[in-house]
Amino acid sequence: MKRILFILTTTLFLLLPALQVSAQTDPFTKGLEQANRLFTEGKYDAAMQQLDIIRPAALTTAQAEELAKLYHKCQVSKTDEDKSKPLTLILSSTQTGVLAEGGEFSVGYEVLNEKKTKKKTAVTANADPSSSSWIFDVTVDEKTSLVHFKIQPSDVNMQRIGQVIVKKGALSQHLTVVQFPKEVIKRTVVFSTTPKQATIFVNGTQLSFDNLSGEYDAGKDIYVTVTKSGYDEIVSNIHIDEAAEEQTPLIVPFVLTPHFGLVRFEVIPEEGFDFNPDLPKYQNYTVRLNSEEIKLDPDSIKSFDDYEKEMKFYKAYADSEGVTWIPVDYDGEIRYKITAPGYFDCQSTVSVGKGEKKVIPVTLQARTGQLSVLDEKRSDGAAVFMDGKKIGTLPIVNLRVAEGEHEIKIEKDHHIPMQESYPVKIENGESVEIYTAMRRVAEYKFVTTPAYDELYIDGVLQSNRGSNKYQLVEKPENAPYNITLIKKGYMPFSGTLELSESDFGAEVRTFPHEFARLFALEFKGDEPGLKLDITDKKGKEIMKSIDLPATVHLPLSKSAYQVKLWRSYSDGSNPQKITWKEAYRGRMRFASESKKKHSVITDSRNDLRILDLNLNLSVPNEVFLGEGENTFSILPRVDASFIKFKVLPGWTTSVLKAGLFTPADNPLAKHMISVPEDQVKNAADASFKTIGLLPAVSALFLNDEFRIGGRVTDYATVCALGRYTWYPDFIKQVVKFNHFAGHEIFLGGEVATRLPVISLSLRAGMLMYASPVANIYNKNINPSSKDLPGYWSQKLDIPNMLVISVGVSFGTDSVKGNNVLTLFRAL
Repeated sequence: MKRILFILTTTLFLLLPALQVSAQTDPFTKGLEQANRLFTEGKYDAAMQQLDIIRPAALTTAQAEELAKLYHKCQVSKTDEDKSKPLTLILSSTQTGVLAEGGEFSVGYEVLNEKKTKKKTAVTANADPSSSSWIFDVTVDEKTSLVHFKIQPSDVNMQRIGQVIVKKGALSQHLTVVQFPKEVIKRTVVFSTTPKQATIFVNGTQLSFDNLSGEYDAGKDIYVTVTKSGYDEIVSNIHIDEAAEEQTPLIVPFVLTPHFGLVRFEVIPEEGFDFNPDLPKYQNYTVRLNSEEIKLDPDSIKSFDDYEKEMKFYKAYADSEGVTWIPVDYDGEIRYKITAPGYFDCQSTVSVGKGEKKVIPVTLQARTGQLSVLDEKRSDGAAVFMDGKKIGTLPIVNLRVAEGEHEIKIEKDHHIPMQESYPVKIENGESVEIYTAMRRVAEYKFVTTPAYDELYIDGVLQSNRGSNKYQLVEKPENAPYNITLIKKGYMPFSGTLELSESDFGAEVRTFPHEFARLFALEFKGDEPGLKLDITDKKGKEIMKSIDLPATVHLPLSKSAYQVKLWRSYSDGSNPQKITWKEAYRGRMRFASESKKKHSVITDSRNDLRILDLNLNLSVPNEVFLGEGENTFSILPRVDASFIKFKVLPGWTTSVLKAGLFTPADNPLAKHMISVPEDQVKNAADASFKTIGLLPAVSALFLNDEFRIGGRVTDYATVCALGRYTWYPDFIKQVVKFNHFAGHEIFLGGEVATRLPVISLSLRAGMLMYASPVANIYNKNINPSSKDLPGYWSQKLDIPNMLVISVGVSFGTDSVKGNNVLTLFRAL
């Protein structure tokens, strides 16, 4: 029965870690509560089994004491129940766990009812020899009732179980000892090689080139092999020290020994000459080793750290610091030859040992010619530079220079070369002459109030705002410089600067300018699609082709600005072709900041007026109509033109024009008129007929007006006016009504507005008539006449008269006043 309990206890003990992981509450507390319940119920064996199950490898001091007390109480209570046994051996614990490190341990025991026995025996203890060789030095201290034993350290990663057997006479108790497995410690090992990208095998497994590290068991050895093309193989056993901290990586470096030697050449020219292999003109220099050419261009140079290709002799490689070396066979002498443009070939031999780095100095002897730099114009005394290095001052005669292509530049205070540089090519033993020319420079400083934002010299924006000094080079025939100064919010300056003889020298000249502040002016035309030009009083164009409406910025000026507006016209035969014609010209005053807007009335586009009315205000002479006592006077009162349009500048005509004569006393009154006695009348007709209005009618091109004058404001014109109207007499053959016939001429002047749609006018001048006739109609007059039945015609005596009249015209929105042949524009 005890054997079965022991096996169950051991099995449960081995499962204890898994039970601990899965437990949702503290396993010790839960198990102790269950053991106490079993003890209370008198189930002592079950309680001790439960205590063995919950006994972990390590307990707190309080937990261990509490477990031991309950275990001892179970043993004593169980013994008290069995009074038939005179002697009982009790252990304080029947199972214990120890760590892999081992050490010294003890377990207490107690002998009960020993007085009932007659034969006295000692308590002994020993390790179970069949499975517990790692338990040794087992002793018993009867004074303290303790069994002592030692545990060897475990070097395996598996748990092992043994027993300590405690005896007293025939009685025996077993203490089960469980030693936990040794913890496996891993350490990070990081490998490095010089050169890089060597192949590393660890325990036969190749490491990745981009991850030369791994995790390995501490306290063990690893077998490492390092290989790289062109280098000796390294084979090494490395012990992973477990004494070091686990988190600290172990760094293992390998330095590989090459199979070859390394050479590099330090090429220098003879004294007084330059040789830079990095310059383009020297990139075709060559190095040959054992007749094999070495490619030294950067694209062909590989690194010693490359692992993609095998290491090759007589190829250029770069070390970790970027220095180029050439691997060579170390067995015997190596021939080398260096060829560079402009220098004589250099060749010799060198010996290099295995792993040796040898730097070979080479001095090249230059192939040279002779160079002379001479003055052609103003360059005497200038500093001369060849390929960026100063070689003297002009004149230079027969200077020894390297063969090849060179660039010559010259510098001289207050001068600039006419040619930026002088390329020259010299062959070995050749003599070359170069003639140079320079131009003088005037140094100018542009000072403005306030300081300018942008400066343009000959149309090029200048950026030297630090010192504000500019070098102006003497131009052929002393042509002037075009200067433009721009300051935001101010009037730009555009002018010329002509250099004089006194400008050339060390003294800095000053170009002063005071900006005129700009003010915003809203500019509007009376129709869309117009473009604006503005010039100042001197005729200088300030603005060009500005689309209206627009807000322009101008300085204030006491003198009027000249303004032009342009209107676009499309070609009927070619709609894509646009012609711009002047639509307005005038003067504009802008002398006050308070002026914010300016509007203009352009010239009429077609002068088509629907209705034109003119009322005579003053008519000094009356015209008498009729005979005898029923005679009355009439006056020319009104004329009206319908659909009046432009023919030529200044010349207009109307599709229909009508004049009107009315009684002098009352324009609306009607008066009797006596028919002369010699007129044949129908007997049924009365002797008189009342009439009131006497109209006159004219047709197209029978009425014409001509105006010549000019504009005095944007909204008014003054002109001389000539008007001719023919009221034809033959009209009575077409229609039957009272009417006036004859010729009307007006010569005078006119003041008129220039407003769209509706305009007003005031006229004054001589009104004259030729062959005036009043045709009075009555169907009972001359009824037998075949030519003009019903008409009585009276010739009128109308004297020339000075009249004043006012007029009003109604037109389309493109009509701006009357059609005037322009002689002047006051504004």
